[in-house]
Amino acid sequence: MSETISEAIIKNKTVIYAILLYLAGLFAGTVIYKTADYKLTQAVIENIFSSDVKSFLSLFLNKLSIYISIYSSAVLLGMCLIGFPLIYIIPVLTGLIISFKIAYYYSSFGIKGVVYSLLLIIPESAALQCVMTFTICRAVELSKLIYSSTVKKTDMTKDNELKSYLKVFIIYFGLTALTALINTSVQYLLSGLITF
Repeated sequence: MSETISEAIIKNKTVIYAILLYLAGLFAGTVIYKTADYKLTQAVIENIFSSDVKSFLSLFLNKLSIYISIYSSAVLLGMCLIGFPLIYIIPVLTGLIISFKIAYYYSSFGIKGVVYSLLLIIPESAALQCVMTFTICRAVELSKLIYSSTVKKTDMTKDNELKSYLKVFIIYFGLTALTALINTSVQYLLSGLITF
């Protein structure tokens, strides 16, 4: 190994920031859920996370719209001049939502909620967070490139850098849609096994 640990940390700091902020969002969501007004929180979250699965298509379109909105937020912030510090809000919000979801199922359904979280919510969030971490890394790079070309007046057209970012974002868009399809399939197939 020619790289030291500090060089590896510096090289992968965007990934480390995204993971740490996601974990901070998970922790903050758990604390907020625990300290919030139980009845009000329960009613709001029950409306948001209701698992009334009517059809595979409606479940898929629901997940796809949520995933694409998260993905689009990262890409649009990556195309902004000052987007690279703001992109890190996405893992925090994702962590908050996932922790609310897990806490809701645990507090509402006990051991069944824990099993539901282990089988459906945690793998779903891990797959989404993996794709979003790669997207966030590329979006931060693009935002920094736009910043340096605008503020520092560096050349942005060398080696068709923008085309390479566009190709990568199209691939990540496909991976986001594939993640939504896989997560929908798993949830639809296992929803019959886990009943509340």
